[in-house]
Amino acid sequence: MENVTLATDHSECYSVDNSSRRKPFLFFYLLIIITAIPSNAFSLYVSWQHIRQKNELGVYLFNLALSDLTFTIGLSLWLDFLWKGVWDHGGYVCVLSVYLLFTNFYTSDALLCCIAVDRYLAVVYPLKYAYLRKVGTAAVVSIAIWVLVACFNATTITWEDSYYENNKFSLCFDVFLPVSENLARVNVARVILGFIVPVLLVVFSTWGICKAVKSNQATEEQERKANVNQVVLFFQVKKRSKDGVV
Repeated sequence: MENVTLATDHSECYSVDNSSRRKPFLFFYLLIIITAIPSNAFSLYVSWQHIRQKNELGVYLFNLALSDLTFTIGLSLWLDFLWKGVWDHGGYVCVLSVYLLFTNFYTSDALLCCIAVDRYLAVVYPLKYAYLRKVGTAAVVSIAIWVLVACFNATTITWEDSYYENNKFSLCFDVFLPVSENLARVNVARVILGFIVPVLLVVFSTWGICKAVKSNQATEEQERKANVNQVVLFFQVKKRSKDGVV
Protein backbone atom coordinates (compact mmCIF):
# COMPACT_ATOMS: atom_id res chain seq x y z
CA MET A 1 0.00 0.00 0.00
CA GLU A 2 1.39 3.36 -0.95
CA ASN A 3 1.17 6.42 1.24
CA VAL A 4 -2.48 7.26 1.72
CA THR A 5 -4.07 10.70 2.08
CA LEU A 6 -6.65 10.73 4.85
CA ALA A 7 -9.15 13.59 4.85
CA THR A 8 -10.45 15.09 8.06
CA ASP A 9 -12.76 17.98 8.84
CA HIS A 10 -9.99 20.51 9.30
CA SER A 11 -6.83 19.24 7.65
CA GLU A 12 -5.27 16.50 5.60
CA CYS A 13 -3.68 13.59 7.46
CA TYR A 14 -1.04 11.51 5.79
CA SER A 15 -0.13 7.98 6.75
CA VAL A 16 3.64 7.91 6.90
CA ASP A 17 3.82 4.14 6.85
CA ASN A 18 3.34 1.68 3.97
CA SER A 19 3.52 -2.03 3.32
CA SER A 20 7.07 -1.97 1.99
CA ARG A 21 8.21 -0.53 5.30
CA ARG A 22 6.12 -3.00 7.30
CA LYS A 23 7.32 -6.19 5.65
CA PRO A 24 10.81 -6.29 7.26
CA PHE A 25 9.16 -6.28 10.68
CA LEU A 26 7.07 -9.33 9.79
CA PHE A 27 9.90 -11.83 10.25
CA PHE A 28 11.17 -9.96 13.30
CA TYR A 29 7.77 -10.24 15.02
CA LEU A 30 7.48 -13.89 13.99
CA LEU A 31 10.86 -14.62 15.58
CA ILE A 32 9.76 -12.85 18.76
CA ILE A 33 6.61 -14.99 18.99
CA ILE A 34 8.50 -18.25 18.44
CA THR A 35 11.12 -17.53 21.09
CA ALA A 36 9.19 -15.42 23.60
CA ILE A 37 6.23 -17.72 24.29
CA PRO A 38 8.24 -20.70 25.61
CA SER A 39 10.84 -18.53 27.35
CA ASN A 40 8.21 -16.44 29.17
CA ALA A 41 6.24 -19.55 30.08
CA PHE A 42 9.41 -20.95 31.64
CA SER A 43 10.00 -17.62 33.42
CA LEU A 44 6.51 -17.85 34.92
CA TYR A 45 7.35 -21.27 36.34
CA VAL A 46 10.72 -20.18 37.74
CA SER A 47 9.38 -16.96 39.27
CA TRP A 48 6.49 -18.88 40.85
CA GLN A 49 9.04 -21.11 42.59
CA HIS A 50 10.71 -17.97 43.96
CA ILE A 51 7.34 -16.74 45.24
CA ARG A 52 6.77 -20.04 47.02
CA GLN A 53 10.12 -19.50 48.73
CA LYS A 54 8.95 -16.06 49.95
CA ASN A 55 11.26 -14.19 47.60
CA GLU A 56 9.77 -10.80 46.71
CA LEU A 57 11.80 -10.62 43.52
CA GLY A 58 9.77 -13.53 42.18
CA VAL A 59 6.59 -11.41 42.34
CA TYR A 60 8.06 -8.75 40.05
CA LEU A 61 9.54 -11.36 37.72
CA PHE A 62 6.22 -13.23 37.56
CA ASN A 63 4.30 -10.10 36.60
CA LEU A 64 6.99 -9.12 34.11
CA ALA A 65 6.84 -12.52 32.43
CA LEU A 66 3.02 -12.39 32.43
CA SER A 67 3.08 -8.96 30.78
CA ASP A 68 5.56 -10.07 28.14
CA LEU A 69 3.63 -13.27 27.47
CA THR A 70 0.31 -11.49 26.90
CA PHE A 71 2.06 -8.97 24.67
CA THR A 72 3.63 -11.77 22.63
CA ILE A 73 0.32 -13.57 22.17
CA GLY A 74 -1.27 -10.33 20.99
CA LEU A 75 1.39 -9.96 18.31
CA SER A 76 -0.49 -12.44 16.13
CA LEU A 77 -2.97 -9.69 15.19
CA TRP A 78 -0.15 -7.33 14.28
CA LEU A 79 1.46 -10.06 12.18
CA ASP A 80 -1.73 -10.30 10.16
CA PHE A 81 -1.75 -6.51 9.78
CA LEU A 82 1.86 -6.48 8.60
CA TRP A 83 1.21 -9.29 6.14
CA LYS A 84 -1.89 -7.76 4.53
CA GLY A 85 -1.13 -4.06 4.98
CA VAL A 86 -4.72 -3.45 6.11
CA TRP A 87 -6.59 -4.08 9.34
CA ASP A 88 -9.39 -6.64 8.94
CA HIS A 89 -10.48 -7.02 12.55
CA GLY A 90 -12.60 -3.92 13.07
CA GLY A 91 -12.24 -0.80 15.14
CA TYR A 92 -13.05 -2.26 18.54
CA VAL A 93 -10.41 -4.98 18.26
CA CYS A 94 -7.96 -2.35 17.01
CA VAL A 95 -8.48 -0.05 19.99
CA LEU A 96 -8.34 -3.01 22.37
CA SER A 97 -5.09 -4.20 20.77
CA VAL A 98 -3.53 -0.74 21.06
CA TYR A 99 -4.70 -0.55 24.66
CA LEU A 100 -3.12 -3.90 25.54
CA LEU A 101 0.03 -2.97 23.64
CA PHE A 102 0.65 0.21 25.64
CA THR A 103 -0.43 -1.45 28.88
CA ASN A 104 2.15 -4.19 28.45
CA PHE A 105 4.82 -1.70 27.39
CA TYR A 106 4.59 0.54 30.41
CA THR A 107 3.79 -2.20 32.90
CA SER A 108 7.03 -3.91 31.89
CA ASP A 109 8.95 -0.64 32.28
CA ALA A 110 7.55 -0.08 35.76
CA LEU A 111 8.27 -3.65 36.84
CA LEU A 112 11.86 -3.37 35.62
CA CYS A 113 12.18 -0.26 37.77
CA CYS A 114 10.82 -2.19 40.75
CA ILE A 115 13.37 -4.95 40.20
CA ALA A 116 16.21 -2.42 39.98
CA VAL A 117 15.10 -0.58 43.14
CA ASP A 118 14.55 -3.87 44.99
CA ARG A 119 18.11 -4.99 44.21
CA TYR A 120 19.40 -1.55 45.20
CA LEU A 121 17.73 -1.76 48.60
CA ALA A 122 18.92 -5.35 49.08
CA VAL A 123 22.56 -4.44 48.40
CA VAL A 124 22.85 -0.90 49.78
CA TYR A 125 20.34 -1.07 52.68
CA PRO A 126 19.96 -4.79 53.46
CA LEU A 127 18.49 -4.19 56.94
CA LYS A 128 17.10 -0.67 56.95
CA TYR A 129 14.36 -1.23 54.36
CA ALA A 130 13.81 -4.95 54.80
CA TYR A 131 10.07 -4.36 55.33
CA LEU A 132 9.83 -3.12 51.73
CA ARG A 133 11.33 -6.32 50.38
CA LYS A 134 8.50 -8.68 51.25
CA VAL A 135 6.21 -10.75 49.05
CA GLY A 136 3.12 -8.91 50.26
CA THR A 137 4.62 -5.51 49.53
CA ALA A 138 5.74 -6.63 46.08
CA ALA A 139 2.25 -7.97 45.34
CA VAL A 140 0.61 -4.67 46.34
CA VAL A 141 3.09 -2.67 44.25
CA SER A 142 2.55 -4.93 41.23
CA ILE A 143 -1.24 -4.64 41.45
CA ALA A 144 -0.94 -0.86 41.80
CA ILE A 145 1.22 -0.72 38.67
CA TRP A 146 -1.31 -2.71 36.63
CA VAL A 147 -4.18 -0.52 37.83
CA LEU A 148 -2.41 2.81 37.28
CA VAL A 149 -1.15 1.90 33.81
CA ALA A 150 -4.56 0.52 32.82
CA CYS A 151 -6.31 3.70 33.99
CA PHE A 152 -3.80 5.96 32.24
CA ASN A 153 -4.22 4.13 28.94
CA ALA A 154 -8.01 4.03 29.30
CA THR A 155 -8.08 7.83 29.48
CA THR A 156 -5.49 8.55 26.77
CA ILE A 157 -6.11 6.01 23.98
CA THR A 158 -8.83 7.21 21.62
CA TRP A 159 -10.59 5.77 18.61
CA GLU A 160 -9.60 8.73 16.42
CA ASP A 161 -5.88 8.34 17.12
CA SER A 162 -5.88 4.55 16.77
CA TYR A 163 -8.17 3.52 13.92
CA TYR A 164 -9.04 4.77 10.44
CA GLU A 165 -11.49 3.25 7.97
CA ASN A 166 -12.98 4.16 4.61
CA ASN A 167 -14.62 2.27 1.75
CA LYS A 168 -11.32 0.88 0.47
CA PHE A 169 -9.21 -0.04 3.49
CA SER A 170 -8.76 0.29 7.23
CA LEU A 171 -5.66 1.05 9.28
CA CYS A 172 -4.84 0.42 12.93
CA PHE A 173 -2.19 2.15 15.01
CA ASP A 174 -0.66 3.77 11.95
CA VAL A 175 1.17 7.10 12.12
CA PHE A 176 -1.02 9.95 10.92
CA LEU A 177 0.17 13.49 10.30
CA PRO A 178 -0.52 16.01 11.60
CA VAL A 179 -0.68 14.54 15.10
CA SER A 180 -3.69 15.69 17.09
CA GLU A 181 -3.11 18.04 20.01
CA ASN A 182 -4.40 15.44 22.46
CA LEU A 183 -2.08 12.75 21.10
CA ALA A 184 0.89 15.13 21.22
CA ARG A 185 0.33 15.79 24.94
CA VAL A 186 -0.15 12.10 25.61
CA ASN A 187 3.06 11.23 23.76
CA VAL A 188 5.01 13.72 25.88
CA ALA A 189 3.63 12.12 29.04
CA ARG A 190 4.47 8.67 27.70
CA VAL A 191 8.06 9.66 26.96
CA ILE A 192 8.53 11.16 30.43
CA LEU A 193 6.74 8.49 32.47
CA GLY A 194 7.48 5.50 30.26
CA PHE A 195 11.08 6.21 29.25
CA ILE A 196 12.91 9.05 31.02
CA VAL A 197 11.81 8.23 34.58
CA PRO A 198 12.47 4.45 34.25
CA VAL A 199 15.88 5.06 32.70
CA LEU A 200 16.86 7.44 35.51
CA LEU A 201 15.68 4.98 38.18
CA VAL A 202 17.51 2.03 36.63
CA VAL A 203 20.71 4.05 36.11
CA PHE A 204 20.63 5.38 39.68
CA SER A 205 19.96 1.92 41.13
CA THR A 206 22.69 0.30 39.05
CA TRP A 207 25.17 3.03 39.99
CA GLY A 208 24.31 2.63 43.69
CA ILE A 209 24.72 -1.15 43.51
CA CYS A 210 28.10 -0.90 41.76
CA LYS A 211 29.28 1.68 44.27
CA ALA A 212 28.21 -0.48 47.22
CA VAL A 213 29.84 -3.59 45.75
CA LYS A 214 33.12 -1.76 45.16
CA SER A 215 32.98 -0.36 48.69
CA ASN A 216 32.42 -3.84 50.11
CA GLN A 217 35.29 -5.21 48.05
CA ALA A 218 37.57 -2.45 49.33
CA THR A 219 36.47 -3.14 52.91
CA GLU A 220 37.05 -6.87 52.49
CA GLU A 221 40.50 -6.18 51.06
CA GLN A 222 41.37 -3.99 54.05
CA GLU A 223 40.09 -6.62 56.45
CA ARG A 224 42.08 -9.30 54.64
CA LYS A 225 45.27 -7.24 54.86
CA ALA A 226 44.61 -6.54 58.55
CA ASN A 227 44.15 -10.26 59.22
CA VAL A 228 47.37 -11.08 57.41
CA ASN A 229 49.23 -8.45 59.42
CA GLN A 230 47.80 -9.83 62.65
CA VAL A 231 48.90 -13.35 61.73
CA VAL A 232 52.39 -12.12 60.84
CA LEU A 233 52.59 -10.13 64.08
CA PHE A 234 51.43 -13.17 66.05
CA PHE A 235 54.17 -15.39 64.63
CA GLN A 236 56.77 -12.66 65.17
CA VAL A 237 55.77 -12.35 68.83
CA LYS A 238 55.81 -16.12 69.22
CA LYS A 239 59.24 -16.30 67.60
CA ARG A 240 60.67 -13.59 69.83
CA SER A 241 59.18 -15.23 72.90
CA LYS A 242 60.72 -18.51 71.90
CA ASP A 243 64.09 -16.85 71.27
CA GLY A 244 63.90 -15.21 74.71
CA VAL A 245 63.27 -18.55 76.37
CA VAL A 246 66.14 -20.12 74.51
